[in-house]
Amino acid sequence: AVVSAEFVDQPLAPEGTVRAWTAPIRFIVENAVVATTPAEPVKAKKATMISLPVTLKRHPLFREPVSIVLDGLPAGITAVPASVAAEHAAADLAITIADSVAPGEAAGITARVIAAGGQVIQTGIPVRLLVE
Repeated sequence: AVVSAEFVDQPLAPEGTVRAWTAPIRFIVENAVVATTPAEPVKAKKATMISLPVTLKRHPLFREPVSIVLDGLPAGITAVPASVAAEHAAADLAITIADSVAPGEAAGITARVIAAGGQVIQTGIPVRLLVE
């Protein structure tokens, strides 16, 4: 956004209209997207690929695509970032579990939401994954 302003006449100001323009301003929408994952652990078997559902609640003024990325993945577990179009409110993240992964709940996995411009919108979204 660029803001324009016209100044009120002042006794010592030069005659005529004085205009000023700002540099471009970028407005940030707080809580633009709030992402959630299932509260219960998503179960996965070794040597398989599963889908992790992620639900997005968007602020009405935020109409941009976003990406969802997983952080803190232990060795043997990989995930492909999911792109979510502006008009969608859900995504499935593809997670691959290698045969070498130890059974049990994988600790420390979180998700983050990134805007198309690269700005991080949300971090620390808990992800519960149970390898059987």
